[in-house]
Amino acid sequence: MFNNLFLYTFLLFFFNYASSQKGNYKEYHYLINKSKDSQVDSVFYFNETAFQSAEPFPDDLLRLGFGYYKKGDLKNAKKVFLKAIKCGYQAEPDGDYYNSSFIIEYDLNYISNHKFDFGQYLNKMYRENKKKVIKLRKKHLEKTNNNPDNKIFESLLHNEKYFQDLRFLFFNNKIEDTIALKNIFRYGSTPNSYYALDLLKKNNFPRRLNCTRWNSQSITILLNHIVFGFLNKQDAEEFVSLLWKLVERGDLTPYEYAKTYDHYINVFVDENKNMFGTVFTLDEQNNNKLIIEDLINPIEVNIIRRKYWLIDIETSCKNTGASLPKNYVEK
Repeated sequence: MFNNLFLYTFLLFFFNYASSQKGNYKEYHYLINKSKDSQVDSVFYFNETAFQSAEPFPDDLLRLGFGYYKKGDLKNAKKVFLKAIKCGYQAEPDGDYYNSSFIIEYDLNYISNHKFDFGQYLNKMYRENKKKVIKLRKKHLEKTNNNPDNKIFESLLHNEKYFQDLRFLFFNNKIEDTIALKNIFRYGSTPNSYYALDLLKKNNFPRRLNCTRWNSQSITILLNHIVFGFLNKQDAEEFVSLLWKLVERGDLTPYEYAKTYDHYINVFVDENKNMFGTVFTLDEQNNNKLIIEDLINPIEVNIIRRKYWLIDIETSCKNTGASLPKNYVEK
């Protein structure tokens, strides 16, 4: 009896511990947000504490590493940079690793594309730790390449590639047919949209850490076109509603979710407004400075943002250098 009780207690503890390894992403993003609105000395504490509460996102790690770099702490800058590689950051193209004709690289976040101080940090870390970076990347590729989640995610990316290739035929003036362009532009991603919706309904949408090329660029492009491809508002609304669980389980950041939701607003509700304040335009009356488009609910925007684990809109504008929306209401 005692042995059975001990075994039961041990197994209960083990499974609770194992499940806790998935992380508390509400706490994680709360701490990340605190780091964005803190004094310099507190930024490192809040970030490091966040990374202990859940598996980090590479972009958050790189931001912290850059902070250490500016501080002159190269030891911690290196440690955090290598952790980002381990968590899926792709510093450069993977070359011929894949034996596939479908591969398309979303290279907006490669080291070579970053300029100024942040680019100097990335390049220094890469040059001085190249062998380790290649080793860690290879390990990530081997872990994810044959994973079922990765195969699903690659199929989504492949469908996206076909859609992009069709559009570029017209954009490059290789084919002149305005009716075809209009229909391809509007419905070219529709099959991917309903495939993704079905994955969410069945709780089969891929996990971030199981995918080789899941990064903030690829997932944002993919989700925007998925939203745009729905045939009606009801399906798009269901998709963005179900999508929130990807934030809760640690596959999307709150900001990536908010950008997708605001794209839904632009396409199906009001093309000149957004809910969270992630859509920017140029303010012609203020030297073309970036300004957030008007809000659907300017009075409660921060209540909405906090509900979805985002920092307040004032701090967001302060950090990005953008202007508050023209219909912003100060409370």
